Amino acid sequence: MYDIHDCKHNKPCESHTVGFCIICALDNLFMYLVNYTSIALFAYKFVRYITIFSTSFTPFKQKDAHEFLLGVLNSLEMKFNDVISSICKPDQIINPAKSFFQCFVIHSLTCPACQHTSIQSEPCYG
Repeated sequence: MYDIHDCKHNKPCESHTVGFCIICALDNLFMYLVNYTSIALFAYKFVRYITIFSTSFTPFKQKDAHEFLLGVLNSLEMKFNDVISSICKPDQIINPAKSFFQCFVIHSLTCPACQHTSIQSEPCYG
């Protein structure tokens, strides 16, 4: 969460002022948690714009938490890619969604006739 708070993203940005920005929304929630003073925690921005995370989400309807988390991570990854590509060099990219949650699945297939092995890896959130 500190990566989100410390990133070079103007907070609140124009997108967040007009509608919704995942970086600004998570930063607001994080700052409320860090500076907790018995004030109620409001996540209304997430509820109001929940269809951004997945078209299957409907406000105030129950869904799986892992589907919501994957939607948040995908939105965060896309937003950080947009922000970082405009201000950083490729070797400086730090994307919190990738650095904390991304892993790789390795697929291995071996031909029984010639014993040739094909290995492929693909990123996923785990």
